[in-house]
Amino acid sequence: ILDKYKLGAINGTSIATSSPSSFVSHEFAYVIERDNSEATWEEILMTINSDSNTSINTLIMMFMSGSLAIIGLYTNSLHIVVAGMLIAPGFMPISRIALGIVTKVVTWKYGLYDFFKGYLLLLSGAAFTSIVFLISGYDIIYDSDTYYVINNTMFKYWTTFSYPSIFASIAASIAGAIILATRKSVFASGVMIGLALVPSASIIASALLSAEFQTAGLAFLRFITDSMIVFVFSLTIFYWKKYIFIKEECKYSFC
Repeated sequence: ILDKYKLGAINGTSIATSSPSSFVSHEFAYVIERDNSEATWEEILMTINSDSNTSINTLIMMFMSGSLAIIGLYTNSLHIVVAGMLIAPGFMPISRIALGIVTKVVTWKYGLYDFFKGYLLLLSGAAFTSIVFLISGYDIIYDSDTYYVINNTMFKYWTTFSYPSIFASIAASIAGAIILATRKSVFASGVMIGLALVPSASIIASALLSAEFQTAGLAFLRFITDSMIVFVFSLTIFYWKKYIFIKEECKYSFC
């Protein structure tokens, strides 16, 4: 700014900056220092907007997420699949739907729109990468080096249901909703690693291209299940948060 307006270029010019300071008495210091980290609905929505609005940048990230997941699955490299999970802002659109229902505002419609648009791009990224592999002569489904092998543990984890896998998805969903409710970003927090959303969606695209419709159906069921788990537990956490807010307000009013 100084260079733009040539401030300070003339001899004798003096420029000073300052920042406001505040002081808190010892009596109230504990209350402020130990204040809770609860976010308002507006702050939660701002966090979701910042991380998951379907701008061109977000859509490219979802496309790359699907591509990375397929590469990781094909090369038997779990760390690449995890990379695809981390860069995908796939949790927040589902939470936005729940938030809109709890707060009774139209933001749930934007969440639904972002969900379909974002995961469509993820499927496109997975499909594009699968096509590249197929053109190059690699069989994505039956290659011996891949998680797609039917009797492989990771393949089963992302296309079937078990108590441990469902419990992991529930735990990740609860953690993600609480992270949002405490003014923190879910993006790249690790929540998506606990969910099967990215790998199962990627398997859908690749399996359809290889005409493995049963495999695609199993992956689709797992994807829908995890999506519903995120929605239900986000809804639960936000309703619980709403109840806590009302309870706190009643301490200072005639509820």
